[in-house]
Amino acid sequence: MAKKNQDDSMYMEVISSLASNAASNVVGVTVLGSAKSSYKEGKFRVYMNGDEVTIDVFIDIMHGFSVPDVAFAVQEAIKSEVEGATKYKVKNVNVQVTNVIFP
Repeated sequence: MAKKNQDDSMYMEVISSLASNAASNVVGVTVLGSAKSSYKEGKFRVYMNGDEVTIDVFIDIMHGFSVPDVAFAVQEAIKSEVEGATKYKVKNVNVQVTNVIFP
């Protein structure tokens, strides 16, 4: 049973890294940190249930961008990246905007 928990932890880090890369490429997203530090610091939370994953992401966006539009773009980018690179199906991507960055 310990091996499965170790594997889950590894997959969660991989999924977190994929999510970080995808979200950081969305125009309007400013702060994520590196994929590894983001996972450890709680910028991404990955929940696994069989072959389905739910991802919580906490982002900062730049002032002047539509929060709903950026959040939707982040959801779509993460879903596409994770499903394209892994065997997992993304059930939910929950985006929470933690800050709006002003110039």
